[in-house]
Amino acid sequence: MVAVSLLAGLVAIGLLLPGDTADDDPLATPTTDSAASTTDGDTSPADPGTTTTTTLGYEEFTLSGSGSEMIPFAAPDDLATVLHITHEGQSTFMVQTLDAESEPIEMLVDTEGTYEGSRAINLIVGDVISGIEIIADGDWAITATYLGSLDRNLDEASGKGDDVVLMDISSPAMSISHNGESDFSVFMWSFESQGFLIQASGSVDRTVPVAMGGAVIEIRADGSWRLSTRG
Repeated sequence: MVAVSLLAGLVAIGLLLPGDTADDDPLATPTTDSAASTTDGDTSPADPGTTTTTTLGYEEFTLSGSGSEMIPFAAPDDLATVLHITHEGQSTFMVQTLDAESEPIEMLVDTEGTYEGSRAINLIVGDVISGIEIIADGDWAITATYLGSLDRNLDEASGKGDDVVLMDISSPAMSISHNGESDFSVFMWSFESQGFLIQASGSVDRTVPVAMGGAVIEIRADGSWRLSTRG
């Protein structure tokens, strides 16, 4: 069941099935109709301040506030979504998703002080998120973006801290490096495989086997990182 649900989620964001061509990729030829077709729902929670910008899939929206709060949240049509999360504070900062009964689904962020990073949600169809709980001592903001609207990285991606990237991988080996001090992990979602490419701590410089094709990759890091299949 999980495999079928995951497959549906990857199709929804436009990752190619094995044997497909770029002409079959909905991300390769975005149209006005595709953007308009998923903006019928109300994406603005009642209390936090919100701003919107039109993007492919649905209207990107930002939730903002200060201090601890529990807020309603739903991505339109439960589409795969990236949450870009920031916090300006000095103490505990936690963000977790909630179901319709306000029970925890997943802890997205658990850290101290200032934070900026991105996490993916709704990758597995059926994990319906109805709210988000924030524990904070400072100002925070959460910007929700349709995952399929992210840029596609060809064989290489780099960044700093927690992030989510789309990659088109054309080699069976990936070079992974991390310059940090804390936990570091890279998780890959694709049609061929789902699982951790690496779980480590501190600085990393390794080459690991990887499935070729389109993939969603989640990075958890406290420092700068680089992924490459260019040899």
